[in-house]
Amino acid sequence: MKRQNFYFLFQFLKQTSSRLKPYLRWAILGSTIFFLAKTLKDRAGEVASLEITGASWILLSLSLGVTLLAHIWSGWVWIWILREFKQSVPASWAMRVYLKTNIAKYLPGNVWHFYGRVLAVSQKGASLSIAALSVLLEPLLMAAAASILALIGTLMGTLRSEQAIAIWQLIGLAIVLTGIHPRFLNPVVKFLANRKLKNKTAPDIPEKELKQKDAGEASPEVALLDRYPILPLLGEMGFLLFRGSGFLLAIAAMNPPADTLEITALPMVFAAFSFAWLLGLVVPGAPGGIGVFEATAIALLDNHFSTGVLLGAIAFYRLISILAEVVGAGLALL
Repeated sequence: MKRQNFYFLFQFLKQTSSRLKPYLRWAILGSTIFFLAKTLKDRAGEVASLEITGASWILLSLSLGVTLLAHIWSGWVWIWILREFKQSVPASWAMRVYLKTNIAKYLPGNVWHFYGRVLAVSQKGASLSIAALSVLLEPLLMAAAASILALIGTLMGTLRSEQAIAIWQLIGLAIVLTGIHPRFLNPVVKFLANRKLKNKTAPDIPEKELKQKDAGEASPEVALLDRYPILPLLGEMGFLLFRGSGFLLAIAAMNPPADTLEITALPMVFAAFSFAWLLGLVVPGAPGGIGVFEATAIALLDNHFSTGVLLGAIAFYRLISILAEVVGAGLALL
């Protein structure tokens, strides 16, 4: 009887969470938009006083180039992840797939870029479990890399963070680094990937094809990592350093010419960017991290830069990020 009661309680909680999930997404999106709108309203004068000079446009162009380079670099890291699963796919093909699907992250649901890559890799001959694992491992590595950079900045005392927050960051980082170890990642992520692909099929993946793929995977050991993915983890750290450099260039473009950025401010900017980008990655209801990244970056850097400079830099950087992904997808199509 107790077991049956526990089962009904579990089903009730599962149904309740699934019903509340869409409202939670809208609540998060609405609260971040309200915060940004209020900040912009209160600091409209500072934003209007920003001077966009020729040097500013040069810095913004450099930011676009560095951000585009970051996405190309991230495509190479995905190729490394595929090779961790012994998938020797052509680098040019994998890069085109990655850049073309990257823009789909802004569609509702924030998962369609994953589905596109799973479909492409499975059509290339890999099993669905390997395709799913190669795609699902990437955001885990990105989260670990962002946690490392954010924690470094916190421990250096460059962010407004107390010791207790640093301890929680360290605990979270330890959980993520442990979770991507093959001993824990192989059984857990494989089970979740197979279940998700069976229960939530993308429109472009025929159900018949999924059943045929799954039927051919008789062994549960099909998609196992043989070693800790240290090289892809370092690669994702490089991706975030590229992205952080683009964000830094956007801030420099909005900063008054008389106020030059000091070298000591660089770790703080990279740490704040990494933490804001991490929240944009993990918080539900924010396609591409829109809103969450901006609100977090303002909260972390408000004491170090004027709000007008931050608002201008963040607005331009969001535009640069989307434009870089569009240019990358266009290059892939060509």
